[in-house]
Order: sequence, then C-alpha cells, then structure tokens
Amino acid sequence: MATYDKNSQISNYSLNPSQTAIVPRGTYRRASLTMAGNPVNTNTLVIGYTGSTVTYTFVTVLGAPAAGNVEILLQSTAKLACQKLNNAINGVTDAPNIAYGTGTKPHPDCRSGFTVIRFALGTTQIVANANGSLYLRFKVGDRTATAFPSTLTVGGGWATVNNFTRIFSQRYVMNGNAATGTPPNDCVAGDFQVFQPMGWVQDDAGNYVYYSVDDVIVEASSMAVTIVIEADIYYSTDEVTFVKIVDGLNISFNVTTGAGCQQFMSRGLRIPPGAGLYIKVRSTDTSSASTVDLKVQFHRYPVGV
Repeated sequence: MATYDKNSQISNYSLNPSQTAIVPRGTYRRASLTMAGNPVNTNTLVIGYTGSTVTYTFVTVLGAPAAGNVEILLQSTAKLACQKLNNAINGVTDAPNIAYGTGTKPHPDCRSGFTVIRFALGTTQIVANANGSLYLRFKVGDRTATAFPSTLTVGGGWATVNNFTRIFSQRYVMNGNAATGTPPNDCVAGDFQVFQPMGWVQDDAGNYVYYSVDDVIVEASSMAVTIVIEADIYYSTDEVTFVKIVDGLNISFNVTTGAGCQQFMSRGLRIPPGAGLYIKVRSTDTSSASTVDLKVQFHRYPVGV
C-alpha cells in the first residue's frame, strides 16, 4: 500500500524503503585497469583470490576454455579489447568474441565498468584514457580475512593496474580552480569524474534499473571553510552526451572541521537503466591541486518502477 507525504505526493522512500545504498562503501574492494596498448596472443588477466580465480586470455582463435578460464578474441584496437574484457568479466553473451569456461559467466565476485573518463580509488587518481580503463569492484561483504588478499594480475605489458583495496570516499582534484582573476567570478568546474560507471547499478537479479541521487557527502577537503564548493551531477549512457541533473549543489558546509552532508530532493531526476553517474566540482579556491573527498547516497528502483 502506498503512503503519501504531507503534500499528497507518493513517497519513493515508502514505496521502496530498502533500495538505498552509499558509494563507495566498505563491503567492496575496488581496483583499476588502464590500457597501455592492444593485447597480443596469450596475454592474460587473473581476477580472484586464493582458491578462486578466473583467468582471461586474449587469443587469435577461440577454443573451449576449461573451468575458471575465459578466452577473448584479439581486437583491432586497444579500446575494443578493453570493452570486450569488460563484457567478459560481466558475463555478456558474445559468442564471436568471448568463450566462457564453467563458473565464469559472469565472474562470481567481480563487476566491471568501462570508462574513458577519470576516476579515483580513494586518493589515487586514475587519469582519463582514450583507450579505456576498467573500474572494478570485488564483493567482500563480511567474509573473513582468510579469503584475501584479492588478486588482479596482468600477464604481458598491455595494461597497468591498481590492485583491489577498500575505499570509503573518492577524491576529486579541483583542476578547474583558477590561479588568477577574482573568485568567485572565474569559478570553473573541473573535469568529469566517474562515480558510478555505466552498467554498475543493477538489482539482485542482474537487471539494469533506474536510480536517483539522494545525498552528496563531503568527508574531507584541503580547502578552507570560507571557500564555496559546488557540485554538478550528470548521467551518461555513452560518455559522449552528458545530461545534467543537478546544477550547483552547495557542498561547502564545514568541510575542514567535520563531514558535511547536503541533501536534495531527487523526484523527477531518475537516472536511466545502465547509465553512469558523473560529477564536476567548482570552487572559489585558486589552487588546481586542492581536493575534496566525496561519497554519494543513491536510491535504486525495482524493475518496472
């Protein structure tokens, strides 16, 4: 039965009270893979942990891989190879290009998101790369430490990685800050940064679903409390066209003395299934090296809602 707020509007929270999540959060470890070149025959990637790994091998001709193995056909460009690897990790059916061994479709613990946009693993900056990067998350939950550390190993020089680690916020480097002029008149937002890559938000059955942003949480900042900080939030389904859904959200509250939280109503600002979430941040500070550490609370909708 639906409930209504004092303005007689249907409350999303009442309809779907258990669909809220925060990213990043400690129930996952996160990692990155950035393409350095196009893989060649027999180049590999191993993802997993001791006793449970999946090996991805680039090959000239697909065969019948054994359990725990996946074969990916060599591609004409590094970007295409990255996209096929992303699909292989996520278990996408693509018989001409991907062959799965038993227990690998999809990877039992890891989810991958392809992007050409910059992102962050905590304070570690992953720069934008035209050939593509993978933003990886590995389900940890409440497992005991004996199942870890998790593994992300490249065979061959075709990619660089940052191995799996727990992170609790994403650092945004304020590269739009201006060193000259008179703030706030010259405030320019920095580059797009991925918060949720395309294809990450799913229900428990693996279906892409609508979602919306509820809160942006500021955990730390290198800037003084007198600095104004604003965030613009976008979604994209292709990282070519970006749709702005929030313009100039004030996230400058008390950032040096404690975590600040700015909440906005997100009715009517739902993000389409499969779309990624992106952020750009501006401020009245004058250092392009200044930083702000962020996390986002979002609301995930069931299929058909």
